[in-house]
Amino acid sequence: MVGQVSRDIGVKVTRKSPTLTTHVIDPVVDESREYLFHSLLHRDSVAQFAFVRGVGEATPQQPRYNLTGDEYFTDGMRLVVWLSSAPVPPHQAVDLGWNESADPVRESQGEHAMVPALLDPEPEPPPQ
Repeated sequence: MVGQVSRDIGVKVTRKSPTLTTHVIDPVVDESREYLFHSLLHRDSVAQFAFVRGVGEATPQQPRYNLTGDEYFTDGMRLVVWLSSAPVPPHQAVDLGWNESADPVRESQGEHAMVPALLDPEPEPPPQ
């Protein structure tokens, strides 16, 4: 199964839809991807996951546009998830480590810091 997710933040009139209206999307599409991923993790549904290069990066300074002209930006990564029918605690979901994705909040502010491994079963030692 393949899917795409975005968060609707409004409605607008368009001639490109038979209903003459469409949804306006949140331009930070990676936040929606991360929200979906974390929702699946918290439902104990993820066996394995990885990020794979997709359409390429689109920055706030050089956004891309959907069919109806809404701008969006992305790190260009696509999330691949293997769902489990048996419960899998989030710390046991396996990160296949293909690629890393950018932090969507920092990305929306024009920064491009990479997110470290999302699931680290070993906590960091306390500062001394």
